[in-house]
Amino acid sequence: IKPEIKPLLRADATKNRDFKHSTILTKELRTACKQLKDHPNIIVRRSDKSNTFVVLNRTDYKAKFDEILSDQKKFSRITRNPTAALKTKVNKLIGAVNKNKQEK
Repeated sequence: IKPEIKPLLRADATKNRDFKHSTILTKELRTACKQLKDHPNIIVRRSDKSNTFVVLNRTDYKAKFDEILSDQKKFSRITRNPTAALKTKVNKLIGAVNKNKQEK
């Protein structure tokens, strides 16, 4: 990649928009992106540390993902969705804070 185009690619990668409207991706690059995305053995993910993308073997990615999730020191399997209970607790906390503000 030419050095002068790297900042443009990074800026473009941070925008949530359709490839068809990209000002820097040529038709050939859009086609290549679609082929990578549609390939059954490849997975494309945004990098954790920068505004770049990584192309990974799907089998390797799934194996590493499963390995990480199987670490019982970091994760535990849940039997029910905790969202409703957490939402109730958060709403009660917000209500209490708002009540305290009104009393002051």
